[in-house]
Amino acid sequence: MDPLEQERPSIHVTILQGADPALYRWVQIGAEEEGVPCRLVDSEGDDLAARAYEAAQSSRFGVGVSVSHDAAVLHERHMPLQQPVMALPLTGR
Repeated sequence: MDPLEQERPSIHVTILQGADPALYRWVQIGAEEEGVPCRLVDSEGDDLAARAYEAAQSSRFGVGVSVSHDAAVLHERHMPLQQPVMALPLTGR
């Protein structure tokens, strides 16, 4: 069976090394406010867009988020790798 068929639909989120792991909770809170669950997934590298794209590829929703200490990127499975849906700086920290 395809692994995507076994998993509960969720946004896949990856946190870059060196970023505060608590940032995942902020993504989770925002998504769950909209009724969408999140799942923390492993990914390697330091390219936010590439990691968000990879996360989107493994998500049944086709949506992935990557977070570093100073930015967050949202990607959708069908978008080109270097064209994320949204990239936001993290401020006020």
